Amino acid sequence: MPESGHVSMATSVASAPEATLADAREKLEDWRKHYNEDRPHSAIGYNVPIALHNPGGAVSPPS
Repeated sequence: MPESGHVSMATSVASAPEATLADAREKLEDWRKHYNEDRPHSAIGYNVPIALHNPGGAVSPPS
């Protein structure tokens, strides 16, 4: 079962009728960066996922 955050993100991106595909991609990328680089996750000791994958502090490449 997906986390509620995934459901709400998908709903908000998909439910905007005036949004273009480019708008949806931009919203999705913003959400992905927030989820993986800013938002602490309790399952991994309130760390952000990118800290586990890139211990040197590297972040996602700019989009």
